[in-house]
Amino acid sequence: MLNYKNINKYQYLFFIFFLLILFEGWMCKYSNYRINIDDSFCERYFFNFWSENGFIETVQAIFLLSAFFVIINCIKTTKVKNEKKILLIICIGLFYYFGEEISWGQHYLDFNTPKSLINLNNQKEFNLHNISNLFDQLPRAFVFMFCGFNFIFIIIHKKIFKKSLKFSKFILPNNNLSFISILLLIISFPDFVNDKFDLNLGKHIGNYWYEIITLNYIRFSELQELVFSFYFLNYSLALKYKLKT
Repeated sequence: MLNYKNINKYQYLFFIFFLLILFEGWMCKYSNYRINIDDSFCERYFFNFWSENGFIETVQAIFLLSAFFVIINCIKTTKVKNEKKILLIICIGLFYYFGEEISWGQHYLDFNTPKSLINLNNQKEFNLHNISNLFDQLPRAFVFMFCGFNFIFIIIHKKIFKKSLKFSKFILPNNNLSFISILLLIISFPDFVNDKFDLNLGKHIGNYWYEIITLNYIRFSELQELVFSFYFLNYSLALKYKLKT
């Protein structure tokens, strides 16, 4: 199942991009090359790169919006009613994710948050996920499980029941999605273990190596969300192709 030939050219490009942004974060925070340029410029670039409405978040929004329109196209072309219903649920989920990611346009249009939300939202923004964990951690956990464990679920199901799921194409439309899932699991594992087992790695191995191992020298949550959004883009394209064939 996990054959490197399943990796498509877009994933190769993303993996290269992924390594470059990790290197960029390390260079800006730790490298001595900052001595040769204005330190304030480097810090401003670094924080803008990963901050709200920064480059990484904008890339995420582009991926999600593209995935949304691909699923819209699938709904238009698919004639099976049950498939349309599933696609509609996926479409609503992607639209919600996209809207929350950009605070429903506030990050780019810079409109004021309604007074009724200011006291409820811990970042004073026009969104739901900063109001309660019910709208933040719960959906995030679901997205993580979907993006990270779909291929494992399919493998286990086939091993136990010796047959494919009826709607397996909506779970894993193409095996190449497995490689994005593996990337997500690899980058998430160190931070998860350190947090859940309260290892306090920074105290034992030093803050530098703690940040390198767990990738916390950048905004790790944004890095995860970048992988989420790329997964959904690939998922939507794979699903579109699967439905056609």
